Amino acid sequence: MKDGDRDGLPLTEEPDEGGGEIIGNCIVIPPGTYEVRYMYYGTGRFRDQAKLTVYCAVIKPEDYAGTPLERFYNVDSLKGKPKRYGDFRATARGDLNREISSLIGPVGRLDRVSPSRLRGKRIVCEVETVVQDRDRRPIPHSQQYSCIRRFVKILPDDDW
Repeated sequence: MKDGDRDGLPLTEEPDEGGGEIIGNCIVIPPGTYEVRYMYYGTGRFRDQAKLTVYCAVIKPEDYAGTPLERFYNVDSLKGKPKRYGDFRATARGDLNREISSLIGPVGRLDRVSPSRLRGKRIVCEVETVVQDRDRRPIPHSQQYSCIRRFVKILPDDDW
């Protein structure tokens, strides 16, 4: 494998669907406000912390339609093994509970806070490019990526 190649592909290439730029295995689109649709969620662990990842795809602007984006949350605990649609318990004052409650309405029990309630919805979100690691050290350009910083609101279904 040559320098600048990963799995025989150039490090920078245009994706088949959606806009943005693929750098290595990372997708980068300009920071800003986007309209996305919920696809699915999955549970996992990172550094022994329970995590939830919500996977979405850009709808608008058209230049980036189809581009996959993720929103990461800390959760209190996982029930069972990490997997797609895995069971979890949300933190009482965490971002997941606050965002789902502000988008859809209050949720009773913390084990019933589910991103699946976003299914079929158009969501406005803020996207950012991650340029620093958790210790605020700069990330090399080839390892920077875009992610959803927060869900802002759900759009009405009238023109969906």
